[in-house]
Amino acid sequence: MENQKAGLKIAKEARAVYSLPFDERQLTDRPLVLERQGEPVAVVISPEEYRAYREWRDRDAWRQQELRRLEPERQAFQRLLPELLKTRMGQFVAIYEGRVIDADPDNLVLAQRVHAQGYHPVYIQKVSPEPRTIELPSPEIIEHARL
Repeated sequence: MENQKAGLKIAKEARAVYSLPFDERQLTDRPLVLERQGEPVAVVISPEEYRAYREWRDRDAWRQQELRRLEPERQAFQRLLPELLKTRMGQFVAIYEGRVIDADPDNLVLAQRVHAQGYHPVYIQKVSPEPRTIELPSPEIIEHARL
């Protein structure tokens, strides 16, 4: 369909309606990825998985906000690390307002102690010359459906 506007031709594509028959039982095992010309365009998941995703996303948004609040304390830890490696190697330290307020070999004991003293939020990190590493599980293989 073509229209004229200020001397220019504007081509508009009619909306296409797609339908894809599938067995709902397919969603119990894994998500269904919809592709167009070999590229993923959508993922179909069960309502339960969608609810779980929304709950995770809301928790993750809160977690990200808290991490942003703790960023100055993390930077203070990095600044203090050379001295901490000499004095607190292997211990967990609690950083509040840019300074070490407590330390302990057990991070849970340390967290309970500093929270009981009214410090919130507190950055707690193990003093180590190596950066902290986190292992992530490998991705899952999921089926694809072509449109």
